[in-house]
Amino acid sequence: MNKKMFFGIFLILIVLMLACNNNIDNSVAQPDDPIESEIETDYKDRIIKIGTIHAPPFELIDNGQYKGPGIEVVVAVLEHLGYEYQINDYPWVRNIEMMKSGENDMLVDAFITPERREFLIYSEIPYGILPQVFFVLKDSDIEFNGDFKSLSKYTIGITRGYSYGHDFDLAMKNSIINPSESNSPENLYIKLLNNRVDMVADNLHSGREVLANMNSEDKVTVLKPYFDNLFSYVVFSKANDLEPLKIEYDEALKTLIEDGTVKGIFEKHGIEELFDTMLQEIE
Repeated sequence: MNKKMFFGIFLILIVLMLACNNNIDNSVAQPDDPIESEIETDYKDRIIKIGTIHAPPFELIDNGQYKGPGIEVVVAVLEHLGYEYQINDYPWVRNIEMMKSGENDMLVDAFITPERREFLIYSEIPYGILPQVFFVLKDSDIEFNGDFKSLSKYTIGITRGYSYGHDFDLAMKNSIINPSESNSPENLYIKLLNNRVDMVADNLHSGREVLANMNSEDKVTVLKPYFDNLFSYVVFSKANDLEPLKIEYDEALKTLIEDGTVKGIFEKHGIEELFDTMLQEIE
């Protein structure tokens, strides 16, 4: 073999070795490649965050303990499923914003509205039907014929961010009624008792419970007729892709209804008629 041929073969070997090294380098993950350790864990691997509001008798805070059928049913379901959870109470508007952003995973006690469907996933089974009513002072001469226009000259106390049903919300949007907002139901009744509003919009059960806790139920009465009946639901954040959790929740809830757990929770709080409504929705 002459020297020219030897150096030619040597150069070819060098080129082949460099090509192999380049191929190896190109197989290494680049900075833009997904790295498994940086992928966020889904809801199965973290604490489920639940938002609520003090709205007795469904959700209430007693000496730092969260109670009421709304909360206790959710807790029973999550514990049945084996998930860790954390409950926090916030003003309703903040609860809604936290569900939009995904800062919270679940929210207890929400009515259906078209706007909320954009960012909330509703449970299959409501936990009851809630009559929507007006509370007025017992010496009030206000009359209601079922038409919101008959109340146009009065100021109606509402909780900020709440929905009171399609017809009420539409009347408020069209300025047919004159609302006065507060951050909590308790503040609404303080306004009513001090003649700062003419009436309060609330659900029948919650209003009676709040007034009883304020020792003021003998000063206030319900204005008839009721203006709506609304189903209330546990909801899940779309921002956190929680449709799978919603499906798990619904199936577990049915199991706890069948074994008597849910009925026991409602009976303990003396509002088993809401449980009966839940059963009707399942059938």
